[in-house]
Amino acid sequence: MSALDISASALRARLGRAPFLLQHRLTRHPLFAPARIEEIALEQPNDDPAYGVLLRRCLDEVRAAAPEFTGGMHAEQLKVLFAPPGALTPYRAETEEGFILQIRGRQTLRVFERTALSAEELERLHARGQRELVWRGVQPAPGRSYNLMPGLGVHLPVAAPYWVQTGPDESIAVLIGFRTRASARAAQAHRMNAFLRGLGFDPSPVGESPWLDRLKQLAFKIRRARPLAAPFVLRTASSGDRR
Repeated sequence: MSALDISASALRARLGRAPFLLQHRLTRHPLFAPARIEEIALEQPNDDPAYGVLLRRCLDEVRAAAPEFTGGMHAEQLKVLFAPPGALTPYRAETEEGFILQIRGRQTLRVFERTALSAEELERLHARGQRELVWRGVQPAPGRSYNLMPGLGVHLPVAAPYWVQTGPDESIAVLIGFRTRASARAAQAHRMNAFLRGLGFDPSPVGESPWLDRLKQLAFKIRRARPLAAPFVLRTASSGDRR
C-alpha cells in the first residue's frame, strides 16, 4: 500500500508551481505512534535510518508519479513539526519543494502565490537561507487556506510564502522536502542576482527571461568554482623596467 495518495495529473500540473491537497497513510505508521513521537519530540529524526527509509519510500512514489518533473531530486529531508494549541507560526517560505502531512490535531495552512515575495526577498531566501518573512498586515497576493486534519496534506511549492494556525489541540505534522534540478537552477539564478545587486546592479527578475536565467546559472557555477580574483592591473613599461 502506498504512503501517499497523490493524483499524478495534479503532481504534473502543479508540482513546484501551485499548492494542492492530497491524502496520506502515515497516521497509523509505527514511526508516528505515541511512544516514538515522544522520543523525537526533543530531537529531529535526522540520524534514524527508519525515518530515512520512510522518506525514500514517499519520494519514490513522487518520482514514479511524475518522473519528468522530479529529475535530479536531491537534498531530501523529513522533519516532524510540533505546535501547541492555538499557535500561529511565523510567516515564512522554504527553499525546497515540500509536502506538509498532518499526523495529529488540526491546523489551517494559508499558502500564497510566489508573487507575494519581492525580488530582494527571493534573493535573501536562496542566497542567505532567510526563510522567515515580514508580514505587512495585508494579504500580499492571492492565496488559499487548507484545513488539515490527520490523513490530509498539502504540496508546498518552493518559495511559496505561508503561515499556519493550529486548532484547539496540539498539532503534529511531517514536512517532507526535496530539491529538483529545476528548483536548483532557479535558486542559482536568484543567488547570482543577489551577488549582482550587491555590486550595485539592478538585475532582471528570475523567470522574466529564460536565456538570461540560464546565463546567470552558468555564471553562478563559474563563480562558485573559481571565486573572483583581485582586480587585474595593467602594467606599462617605463625607463626603469628591465627586460
